[in-house]
Amino acid sequence: MKYVIYSTLLLSLLFGIISAPGRLIKVRKIVCNSQFGGCEARILDSIRQAEGLPLYKAKERIGKYLESEPQIDKFSEKFIFPETIVVNTIERKAYCAVAEQENGTVYLIDSFGKVLKKADSDFGTPLKIEQKNISMGENLGEKVIFGCKIIKGVNFQQKIIQASIEKDELTIDFEGGVRVIFPVEGDIKVMLGSITLIFNRIKLDTLTGKVVDLRFKDPIIRQM
Repeated sequence: MKYVIYSTLLLSLLFGIISAPGRLIKVRKIVCNSQFGGCEARILDSIRQAEGLPLYKAKERIGKYLESEPQIDKFSEKFIFPETIVVNTIERKAYCAVAEQENGTVYLIDSFGKVLKKADSDFGTPLKIEQKNISMGENLGEKVIFGCKIIKGVNFQQKIIQASIEKDELTIDFEGGVRVIFPVEGDIKVMLGSITLIFNRIKLDTLTGKVVDLRFKDPIIRQM
């Protein structure tokens, strides 16, 4: 019986010794890095709310926030004695800008269609989409990803004025008054090849005021 009591006391003492630093040490400084340099202000401000907390609480709060942050793919935390936590993050890369048609709010998404954040800088012409009340971390689906890939493919040929997806068609208006309608599924390489061929063979000024419709087996060119 005495052996059991002594063992229990010893284990409690060892646990107290091991856990004491995490409870006694307070974090006074948090540094955040990403593969692009320092973390952006929004993320840094959020994790710095853990400054002043005991070490274990600070690491817990930082981890909980970063796990819920759509922009962060991976992260690690390192404590540097006596009072600093260094956080290293791998951020998801923004691939395309999209905008709610109803209110014009612009968001950045990754190549899988996941909403990372609201756009705070120019990221090119956004793709207007029908979804409403978009939330961080939401996946916008295959149609949106398809539309972004088309925009990436045609943007180098002519300047895009606006682009939008409605129902089952992607509409892109180019500088010079040319409108191209794409389907929202299919072979992207074939579609890009078709519009490149049309732009190369037909002078752009002769396409002014016309619609190039690629939703059919053979492209159709008609007046707007």
